[in-house]
Amino acid sequence: MNTFIAGLVLLCLLSLSTALLQEGIIQCGTDTDWKKTGYDDRIRLNERQSANNVKFPTAHRSIPGVVVDVSQLDSLQSQNLRYQLRISAITKTGFSLSCVTWHKTHIFSLNVRWVSFDDRKTC
Repeated sequence: MNTFIAGLVLLCLLSLSTALLQEGIIQCGTDTDWKKTGYDDRIRLNERQSANNVKFPTAHRSIPGVVVDVSQLDSLQSQNLRYQLRISAITKTGFSLSCVTWHKTHIFSLNVRWVSFDDRKTC
């Protein structure tokens, strides 16, 4: 029984060691350069976005998991800070990310860090 468990642990460690992990930075820039989304102004006033397409340096074998977080943000202090990061269209070769803000928020610069990883459920 112990040999069987040791074999399973070894199999899990081997599969994790071959997992593809990639990362990068997206520079969304200043919101004055972003395009209006066309979202209903009665619900969310003046929504605008920076649409970005990311191509992975190496294609994944299957559709990966993708995680994003803000690595740098500079905004106008006198206004409320409103932003969203929207991930879409994840494929083996890349994904799309939109940096979004609305109303009177002014973003001078926004950088987003992304990490993609094989979404394996072997262990």
